Amino acid sequence: MTLMLRPDDWQALYQASNGLGNVLSFDPTTTPRFLFMFLGSFGLAGASLAVLGAYGKHEEETSDFLRTWGARLAIIFSLVQAAIGVWVYQVQPPVVQNALFENQLYAIGIYVWAMTAVLSILTAGSVIVGGRAKAKLFSAIAVLCSILTTISAVLVRDGIRDLTLAARGFDVWDRTVVSN
Repeated sequence: MTLMLRPDDWQALYQASNGLGNVLSFDPTTTPRFLFMFLGSFGLAGASLAVLGAYGKHEEETSDFLRTWGARLAIIFSLVQAAIGVWVYQVQPPVVQNALFENQLYAIGIYVWAMTAVLSILTAGSVIVGGRAKAKLFSAIAVLCSILTTISAVLVRDGIRDLTLAARGFDVWDRTVVSN
């Protein structure tokens, strides 16, 4: 992904490696992008554990453990992902930061991501305090919100890719394709 965003570096990287592989130079966006998706996945996994605890056919003690610890994981890692999401935005070049909010689709993606992340956290909290009676409803909503958060994050990631390449004079949607 990092090389895809830096087509202007391809020739120099190829020459530096003598054609035998890529020597990846440091890109300040690599670490936050990786951590955003990697650590965010634990939030969705936590919400999924809460669903297993609410809907599964386990002993009562096991169900309670899965439900409460799954919801806690969902809350913790959703908060971590939100903080890293701000970091991802901050390390983008200013032209990309501005363009994300100028493009209506990507701006909506950012707002949907923020809204569903907050809803995911709130519903996961409701799984913990609502007890067994409300666990089925709230855990299902938490998973749905987590999935929508992931979908909107993917949309924004697509925008970051397109806008980064456009800032370097490369429009991914304006390519001539010749099929066989």
